[in-house]
Amino acid sequence: MPDNLTSENAARQAAQDINQGATRSSSIRDEDVGTGERYSTTNADHQGLLFANEKRTFDEYQDLSLNVSKRGRALEEKLDNIAVQALQNSVETANMIAKQAVRHGDIAIDRQWNVDEQAFVVKEILNDPSIEDAIKVAIVEALGKSKQKA
Repeated sequence: MPDNLTSENAARQAAQDINQGATRSSSIRDEDVGTGERYSTTNADHQGLLFANEKRTFDEYQDLSLNVSKRGRALEEKLDNIAVQALQNSVETANMIAKQAVRHGDIAIDRQWNVDEQAFVVKEILNDPSIEDAIKVAIVEALGKSKQKA
């Protein structure tokens, strides 16, 4: 039974609200149409316009702010990509230089300690006939100069 009482009470309350609304609207219809109605209509339109303008202004500023933020993030992302690329290039360059330094060191050590190879190269140079002729000419000129001085 308590559910029925509550339902009945709710139904009565709704009926009273409807009747009061009808009474209010009929009383407005019965009024003289004059400045009061125009004022309420103008005031409502004015408030609506103010709200619309405020919303439009807010939306524009929000859009500008979002666009600036997006452009800033895009620029920051590009700069980050450039910085990462520069770092990768410098690391790769350092690796290549280190590898080349190791190669040069290997060649220098090989030339220093591989005496047979040096002897072979020197032997080939000295056995070249043009070198032998040049050495003979240099010796003859040196002897000729020393005889002239003596």
